[in-house]
Amino acid sequence: MYPTGMPRVLSGFAVASFSALIVLCGCGDDGSGSGGTGGTGGTGGAGGSGGAGGPDIGGSGGAGNTDEGGAGGGGGTGGIADEGGGGGAVMECIPGEKYDCYTGPRGTLGIGVCLGGIKTCLDDGSGYGPCEGEVIPTSESCETPNDEDCDGVSNEADAGCICAPGTVAGCYSGPAGTDGVGLCTAGTHTCNADGLGYGPCEGEVIPAPESCGIPGDEDCDGATNEEGADCVCFPNSADPCYSGPPATLGVGQCMAGVHVCDSEGLSYGDCSGEVLPVLETCNTPQDDDCDGQINEGGAGCVCSPNTQTLCYTGPAGTVNVGICKAGTATCNAQGTALGPCIGQVLPQAENCNTPTDDNCDGMSPPCN
Repeated sequence: MYPTGMPRVLSGFAVASFSALIVLCGCGDDGSGSGGTGGTGGTGGAGGSGGAGGPDIGGSGGAGNTDEGGAGGGGGTGGIADEGGGGGAVMECIPGEKYDCYTGPRGTLGIGVCLGGIKTCLDDGSGYGPCEGEVIPTSESCETPNDEDCDGVSNEADAGCICAPGTVAGCYSGPAGTDGVGLCTAGTHTCNADGLGYGPCEGEVIPAPESCGIPGDEDCDGATNEEGADCVCFPNSADPCYSGPPATLGVGQCMAGVHVCDSEGLSYGDCSGEVLPVLETCNTPQDDDCDGQINEGGAGCVCSPNTQTLCYTGPAGTVNVGICKAGTATCNAQGTALGPCIGQVLPQAENCNTPTDDNCDGMSPPCN
């Protein structure tokens, strides 16, 4: 970096040393006289200090090498009685010149908010003023999105920050596993100005009680309109149905059918395949009215199947007169007809050999 600069500084030093020697040689025997002029600054170097002066008169500072940017040496101080004055101070910089500066820790310049500043050489060349305009690291603050401590990370957790102020992030406050199911969807929330938390989650849709008033899956369980207000049935499900009197289901010919729920769960279709009670008839062998009895009455019925009834086929008015009496007849299994009248006694020709009223006319036989 300094292949040429270093020799220039050494050259200035050599000149200054040489001038000092000249000044020393110029001192009077009695200590009087002015100090010698300081050496001219070498290329890029400062001029030498003025020689020690005689009493009350300081030596002049050496001139800087103006062609090469060397600073002039300081003037010598006035001497005191019997002693030569001290040499002038060496200038640190060229008055009024400005230089880049940064006083923050190494490695932080240009990171985050940290910036370099400008320092200006003082009028007497003795040094520099403050580094103006620089920004050095400070404690991290959650109130801005900036990296105040210049470590390359903004609003980190160890500074107490939860988020960067004003940033927007996704959010969802519903139960785990429901986001993206049915109508449920995530929203967004914005980081507060202090970076310590987020505002409300806006735009999210979380589970709600299921209702068949709309076709969506409100409770976000993966099933639509399976339950809830206005729901009649599970959409597209096939369920048993029976529209007859409850006590007749499964009795006689009566049986349930099947109906299918519509796609919204609001109603069933027709009950397909059900058999309902009808008027009993003996034209069929089953229990048409589903009361637990077969052909007990109705069209085509003569009697109640398999029951017995009194019967009498003799002339009217003869039953239970004399020897005449009724018998019994049994209804067939369909109730359409009675069997023969068994056990009945019908009127017969009167027989004088018997004491009974054989012809069932209510009179004893006129036998002579």
